Amino acid sequence: QRRVHGTVLIGLLRTPSKMADAYRLSEEISKDNDEVKIEDIKVDAPAHPSIENPPASSLKHPTVEGWLLKRGYTCGCVPSWKRRYCILKGAFLFKYASPASNRPSGIPIPVSDCQIEIKSTVAHQGKPIYQFVITTLRKEYLLASGDSDDVNKWIEAIKDTKRKVVKQALGHAPI
Repeated sequence: QRRVHGTVLIGLLRTPSKMADAYRLSEEISKDNDEVKIEDIKVDAPAHPSIENPPASSLKHPTVEGWLLKRGYTCGCVPSWKRRYCILKGAFLFKYASPASNRPSGIPIPVSDCQIEIKSTVAHQGKPIYQFVITTLRKEYLLASGDSDDVNKWIEAIKDTKRKVVKQALGHAPI
């Protein structure tokens, strides 16, 4: 019988529909401090919608929040910038259309396995914008702001959150 350690298993369950089950499983593993058989894991049931897609107003005391521009594409091929209200809370960066939105725009970005790098400054609507890229196993996200201090604040917050999440996953920091 093959066994999987809980932290590794949670790392494999990156889709939002599986995150609630991964969270529940991580709680069970931390209580029992034991291994789980692959056959015992059932992750096909849909997760609770409030865990999967939390409204922006429900994310209290975020690490950082504010408006950023996200690079998107119109009609699948024309580059465009979309204004998103971003909230860094826990191990995820959530993107919303506005602070009053009831669900995130797209899949929350897991910061535990991301790489972050500053890109060159470009002009947008006649003003300079400062870009940075978040790269995950799944996708690259190009984000920007009109203020370089704002970009540095986001980068430092994401890097700090990533360090904390990785330490917690390895058992070196309290949850």
